Amino acid sequence: MKQNSKIWYSFMGDKNLKKDISFYNLNKIKWVNEIQENWNTIRDEINLYIDNNEKNIKSYFNESLITKESKWRTSTFLFWNWKLKRNMKQCPYTIVLFNKIPGLISISISILEGNSKIKLHRGDTNATIRGHLALKIPAKLPICGFKVSNEECSWEEGKVILFNDASKHTAWNYSSKRRYILLFDVIKPEFIHKKYNISSIVLAGMIMQIITKKVFLFNKLPKIIFEITLYTIAIPINLILRIQSYR
Repeated sequence: MKQNSKIWYSFMGDKNLKKDISFYNLNKIKWVNEIQENWNTIRDEINLYIDNNEKNIKSYFNESLITKESKWRTSTFLFWNWKLKRNMKQCPYTIVLFNKIPGLISISISILEGNSKIKLHRGDTNATIRGHLALKIPAKLPICGFKVSNEECSWEEGKVILFNDASKHTAWNYSSKRRYILLFDVIKPEFIHKKYNISSIVLAGMIMQIITKKVFLFNKLPKIIFEITLYTIAIPINLILRIQSYR
């Protein structure tokens, strides 16, 4: 597995991103088997969660990533080390199982309704491995599928896919039924000691995105001022994440 030693963030731009592999070899990831062996119990718990919270599962916050007719909804348990404890309490088995994964920083449900597509995009950083545990898959390629760089694949219920979130990727579901997966992020082994730094910078970057969209002047900031502001915002977030981890 080829590793990049330098951490990249989306605000740095594509030209600063080194080429990396698209999908990771599951045979080299020790915890994958335990997740797959227990997928039925995870699915049942997530099904109950969806049934109990259907009205509260919101559209993905960045609506620019989906086509006009598409519906993509998510519900989060752990978001870049930020715990949503109310949600976590409703899926105790799933949370305990995933907490065994070294470097886990995110877990969420991703629901892609029928006749929907997620546009081609990159993730927030190359410091993570993103995983999908397929829970309900209505069809295989070409009707329902996933593409990273130039490689396409179908989800298979009960199976994990691990991929490079920093590579351009897209997903689609042209069936009439919903597709849902459990999406999770794991810090790469060589960056685990920096997981709070990475998480706080990504969260700060999201805050800056929101500010940039709402306040026109932020679009005019020199790069150095933008980055100083971002890293300044990241400092208190880093502290809060560390404190929350002990609760």
